[in-house]
Amino acid sequence: MSAAGAEKNDTRFKLLYALGMIIVVSGHAEGGGVSLFYDWFPPYAFHMGLFAFCSGYFYKDASGEALPGYALRKAKTLLLPMYLWNCFYALLVVISRRFGFTIGMDPGFETLVTMPLYEGSQFEYNMGAWFAVALYMVQIFTAAVRALYFLPFYAMGIFYRRVLEDHDRLPHLLYYALVFLAQYLIILRCGRIPYYTPSRCAAFDMAAYKSNLAYFYAPGGRIFYLVYLTAGLAVPIGMQKLVDHVRCRLRKTRLPA
Repeated sequence: MSAAGAEKNDTRFKLLYALGMIIVVSGHAEGGGVSLFYDWFPPYAFHMGLFAFCSGYFYKDASGEALPGYALRKAKTLLLPMYLWNCFYALLVVISRRFGFTIGMDPGFETLVTMPLYEGSQFEYNMGAWFAVALYMVQIFTAAVRALYFLPFYAMGIFYRRVLEDHDRLPHLLYYALVFLAQYLIILRCGRIPYYTPSRCAAFDMAAYKSNLAYFYAPGGRIFYLVYLTAGLAVPIGMQKLVDHVRCRLRKTRLPA
């Protein structure tokens, strides 16, 4: 786990972000057909905290010295996209109603404006967007309960970079052995695997599909969940790539010839 420069740090934390993405999606797909030591480390115990830790690692002291500008930049990168996608899913809910789907609440002022700030599951399809608000509050003024949950993770990211990283020289095998030992001692002490969260088939069932967001169709058994895991990662990444491509094309058209 040792580091030797910014480039290596970026690579390590990119891998952490990727691991977090896989755990988030597989955790919502009953494991995703793969096992990532879930018997030892339940995904909901740490997966969102992992993102807060990584954000804390990249925190810069200068951000606090120019808080208004920092808050505005973070709002543009976190809150604005969250609201735009919220509108997209509101439209998706309206259209899907015509095909018999009952998932999601009806669009209105509360679901479009206020609920994304304190709840996040108004249209169900984008319920994971609640984290954008929590992360923003962690980074700016840390006021809500969810934000307070993530504060230790965020602070540990800062502490790791400033203090621990220079002394992080354990070999990989010993490092992970100690992690598993610590988790085993926790399990022995509690008498069970600690489980907590900051948020809350045989044949295709069309009625369940249209009314239950968590409905899974798994022909061949749980191994099929790997398809959900793959799609849960590929679809949003593909959508972001498409958005980036359109944004790039728009920027080019605005440049003077």
